[in-house]
Amino acid sequence: MPDHRDLHLLIAGVVAGLLLGPAVLGRLAPDAYDHLFVDPAAGSEEVRETLQADIDRRLAKLEASGATDVALDEIGENLKITLAAAESERLAAIHERLDARIAWLLGLMAVAGAVMVAETLIDPHAPGTPARLRDRLVTSRYALLAAGVAVMLAQPALLRRLPIAFIVLAFVVVAAATLIPWPRAKEDQPGN
Repeated sequence: MPDHRDLHLLIAGVVAGLLLGPAVLGRLAPDAYDHLFVDPAAGSEEVRETLQADIDRRLAKLEASGATDVALDEIGENLKITLAAAESERLAAIHERLDARIAWLLGLMAVAGAVMVAETLIDPHAPGTPARLRDRLVTSRYALLAAGVAVMLAQPALLRRLPIAFIVLAFVVVAAATLIPWPRAKEDQPGN
């Protein structure tokens, strides 16, 4: 049975996720939110500077050569295509970063699951078992779950990109944990 410290970890994860998310940090400090979760280094500023230098160079050449309106229109179309390609690259980099975060998040949840399994394998009454080891594992599991909740709430785009297999597996695990009558540990049984 979790104690209040463990539940407080989950509450702290929810609060941290909400504060770091788009509703709070994203509105109060959009640059900080972008830096943490969108990755402006994916190229927006650098690409704009490079493209602006290229545009200035091309326009200077055109003006020096006495280009016609048709040539200027053609250059304008080429620049639009270049800008669209640069934006596409930036979005691809953002999606790549989201995929990396999803892998990290799934790993975090897998470690929480492994800790949960380890909890069931430890008999607190067995000789040689460190005191309160099981309690520490329970607290570790809650801390890992709180971190996962915080990350998911802070970056909601992760939820849209989670694999459907993970969502189904999570529901199966929760259903199994709540519906299957698991044997209780001696310390959890009434009268002990």
